[in-house]
Amino acid sequence: MSDPSVDVPAATKSYPRLIKWALIFTTTCTVIIVAVQLYGWLAPVSLPDCNDSTVQSSIRDILRDKITAGISAMDGFTSAAKTSDSLACTADLTFGDQSRGRLSYRVYLQGGQVMVATDTMKSL
Repeated sequence: MSDPSVDVPAATKSYPRLIKWALIFTTTCTVIIVAVQLYGWLAPVSLPDCNDSTVQSSIRDILRDKITAGISAMDGFTSAAKTSDSLACTADLTFGDQSRGRLSYRVYLQGGQVMVATDTMKSL
């Protein structure tokens, strides 16, 4: 049988302390991750720039049914006017048949979501 008067090695005594610090570290990391997620969900949505990838994707989706040649390139993004909840933009488009056009569109907030609406298309 083991002798109760024998001291336990120091390394064995430090495990409860290590477990305590690991628990504190894990809890802190979890709280930070949850806070960042909550901020992303609850923070007010801001307007993206005219050339934001989500805006470009929305424009392609809107024009997919209207233009048979498809859009091969989008460039020349400019911001014409900006208010607190909307942004008027223009973009130069190159189509699959190599024709070009300038699209006027609006990016705005509706019910906390970013929306894109096309206005006019002019040939270049």
